[in-house]
Amino acid sequence: MLEAITLSIELGKEPERFLADTDFEPFWEEPDFLKALGREPAAESHARRFEFHDAKSAKFWSIEVVGAELNLAWGKVGTAGQSKTKSFSDAAAAEKEAEKLIKSKTTKGYEEV
Repeated sequence: MLEAITLSIELGKEPERFLADTDFEPFWEEPDFLKALGREPAAESHARRFEFHDAKSAKFWSIEVVGAELNLAWGKVGTAGQSKTKSFSDAAAAEKEAEKLIKSKTTKGYEEV
């Protein structure tokens, strides 16, 4: 099927038509199907949240890796806090930095919730 889709696109059919055709709906999230249409699958993400509580404060810190980006958020528990996005050259570099930051926070007493 993917070969037929690729050939159809090469012959002039617009890739968006496959995404509009409900006959192809079961494949809309499939990486190979999206690649045949010249699209990238959505980057996987996973968010983790950590909290620190002591007699003086209750703080949170969260991190989410989305492809080659890190989404960070921090602040007082119960507030929206602040956020920042960091970009990296590739997903592996983002994952490596995430693990480094998580290790730093857990060493300081933050616990995953």
